[in-house]
Amino acid sequence: LDPSDPSTLYASAFARGIWRSRDAGATWARIKPPTTGLVPGVHTIKGVKMGYEPDGPREEMVYPGQETTVSIKILIAKRRSKAAVDALDKGMEYYTKGFADNYRKAATYFEKAIEIDPSYSQAALYLGRTYNALFEEDKAETYFRKAIEIDPDYTEAHASFAGMLLDTGNVDESIRQLNVAVQRDPNHAMAWYLLAALAEIGGCFAYWAWLRHSKRIAWLLPGTLALVLFAWALAHVEGSLAGRGALLAGGEPAPERHLR
Repeated sequence: LDPSDPSTLYASAFARGIWRSRDAGATWARIKPPTTGLVPGVHTIKGVKMGYEPDGPREEMVYPGQETTVSIKILIAKRRSKAAVDALDKGMEYYTKGFADNYRKAATYFEKAIEIDPSYSQAALYLGRTYNALFEEDKAETYFRKAIEIDPDYTEAHASFAGMLLDTGNVDESIRQLNVAVQRDPNHAMAWYLLAALAEIGGCFAYWAWLRHSKRIAWLLPGTLALVLFAWALAHVEGSLAGRGALLAGGEPAPERHLR
């Protein structure tokens, strides 16, 4: 209430901004937009970096109308127990041999490693890759997500998960995972390779639909843009992988199902 004018009212809310009424509340006009940022109150924060112990979780207070800097200190390198490392190494011996029997033996050791050390993101990643190679996608997804949960910066996990999602037809989530990978590591060749393959598939499909199914010529615009994106993404890939860019779209056999 404006003390000098009882018919003028003010109202505010963090998410709605500040509003004023000059007719005792009959109509309102916003005079200040909503405040951006976190809602005032207590927030739990946690700083993470691959290969290091996290800083947090801990609570920080956010006060309305005040900018607050939060300091993150990630200093202590993770230390693995010898038993967990030995289990991972033994699993890798079987994993690199290929074939279903060896993959199942590898999974046993990877599971042992993560049982000994639940924060062992590498063990979770290789469990995801192993179950993906065994075509057990539900289990693979569980462990890919676990690896990412443990180490959000683990670009190998994002890229491997994206490769499996591409195989199973979940294109939207695959693109999201690949975007995360290239944002964290702009030189991640496999992530760019898979993005290039997705763009190539989309571009070729648009031209195929136009030629074979008489789709409108407007289909060629997104198709052409996709092929331009294909070339741009492939330019980020080393020559040894770039030459294989078209093979994924054509159904390249992949016993290890991406990033062995």
